[in-house]
Amino acid sequence: MKNKFKLWRLVVVIAIIGFVVVGCDDGGNGSGSEENGNGGNGSGSEENGNGGDGSGMTWTAIPPENHASFSARQIGRITYGGDRFVAVGSPGIVAYSDDGIMWTRGISAVNRVSYDIVYGDGRFVVVGGIVVVGGNGLMMRSDDGITWTVGTSSALPGDITSVGYGGGRFVAGINARMAYSDDGITWTAIPAGSEGSTFPAPGGLVSQWIRSIAYGGGKFVAGNEQGRMAYSDDGITWTAIPAGEGGSTFTNRISRITYGDGRFVAGGSEGRMAWSDDGITWNAISAGSGGSTFTSSQYIFEIAYGGGRFVAGGSEGRMAWSDDGITWNAISAGNGGSIFTSSQYISSIVYGDGKFVAVDGEGRMAYSLWE
Repeated sequence: MKNKFKLWRLVVVIAIIGFVVVGCDDGGNGSGSEENGNGGNGSGSEENGNGGDGSGMTWTAIPPENHASFSARQIGRITYGGDRFVAVGSPGIVAYSDDGIMWTRGISAVNRVSYDIVYGDGRFVVVGGIVVVGGNGLMMRSDDGITWTVGTSSALPGDITSVGYGGGRFVAGINARMAYSDDGITWTAIPAGSEGSTFPAPGGLVSQWIRSIAYGGGKFVAGNEQGRMAYSDDGITWTAIPAGEGGSTFTNRISRITYGDGRFVAGGSEGRMAWSDDGITWNAISAGSGGSTFTSSQYIFEIAYGGGRFVAGGSEGRMAWSDDGITWNAISAGNGGSIFTSSQYISSIVYGDGKFVAVDGEGRMAYSLWE
């Protein structure tokens, strides 16, 4: 009888252990809890913004000593080309890196802010603020990202705020005006009107700064301060994209337009995003679950593409990623996520050498391996 009792006790204990083990395994199906959003299915919680399918992105801070020769706080834009990362900013800062992690300050002969940089046809081209009061905007070029030649062009009077490259041609934009160059050295002004730039002339306090020029699918697409867009097959003759349904979905500043995997993606003020497969017909990306993770009080300053993925960055240190440019997933802060804080904005993100590299307004730099 004693042995029988022991046997029954053993059966009961085994049953209890089995129940506990099964219960623990059940938690691994990724359902997670609504409180902490740690579900492996990527549903996350609205509170901490851990959206996604669980693949997410892991970011690593770049130590300040890796860019000790300059202050990353001065960096406004980064690009990649010719197996090299190049960063530019203010005042006259240029820096380069072969891996995006260890940086060296370059030599610039001008003490002016640089607004944008592009790489094309074996050459880096930088554009920026006026070199002398009332004069033409800054233009710098370099074939290696280390040694730079400084110049200006009468084709672009005033601050030059954007530059793009595609189809063997550079295109730059200022306040409602544009110019093109086939070598990044000699520039020709694009006249306003039906056969040239379609951006209206600035009037009163309304500026028309062209903030982004992208190239893809055989055409240029440009966006400006007032949410206006235009496209061109050659960078010279432009066609306005009407506002409203099927056209530009922006009512205010378009900060960045990017092309990747057959799709244009744009972002700007009020957390707005949109996508287009031809650069002409645009579709707004709604905010909330499965759409834009940025709120109406935030700016989107940058969108980069590489390795089959789009990555966006904006105000309050917010970042997000998307594999199609339409459905977006917030990159949570901490624990391998975004290292950027809510007190700053992300000024630039670029992809190269199997990684994304980002910088914010506080001088923090970080990278995320992605191939």
